[in-house]
Amino acid sequence: MTRIFQSLLFFPLLLAAALIIFLPTGRSQSPYFGCYSDSKCNTTLSSIDWGELIPGESVSYGFYVQNHADAALTGLSCQMLEVVPEQADKFLRLDYSVSSKSLSTNEFAEVDLVLKVDPNIHDIKEFSFDVLVTASFSESSDGGTEPTDGSGGWEGPDHNWEETVEIPPEDEGLSSGQQMVLVAALFVCVYLFLGKK
Repeated sequence: MTRIFQSLLFFPLLLAAALIIFLPTGRSQSPYFGCYSDSKCNTTLSSIDWGELIPGESVSYGFYVQNHADAALTGLSCQMLEVVPEQADKFLRLDYSVSSKSLSTNEFAEVDLVLKVDPNIHDIKEFSFDVLVTASFSESSDGGTEPTDGSGGWEGPDHNWEETVEIPPEDEGLSSGQQMVLVAALFVCVYLFLGKK
């Protein structure tokens, strides 16, 4: 009977832990660049908490973007996305500044966000939105055709593309502490299920 109980306990926790481990917990990473809360780019920025704001107030939030691509990161932009409730979009403005306009591979830049609340905002007690970060990249081609003007070297088309990530508000998803508790519970269940025969 104990073995059946352990089995019933084990599988739901295994499923929950698998979802936490294998589904993305934050959307602030891509293969080409990542958003971080520290200047050493060790801690992934998984959410932004703007705190409590009053009409007419503005608040700043800083984070870091690191280039992971084998190409030059040539520009960054930020904008609000999925504003809840929708009418809050008319009363909120997100500005940004970037410390460097171009980043080589593994270089990072500081991004400062400034959220401004219209003094005429009304009937909105809570709001949330994602921050969409868009990075532009440029990669020179190694191939191409030999120039006909005798200048030597090679020329070919550049490969330009954009990549985006979304940083959710603070209340979305599980915190890292909650994730650690669930992963620890998974290991306990594995031990109970497989360790005791």
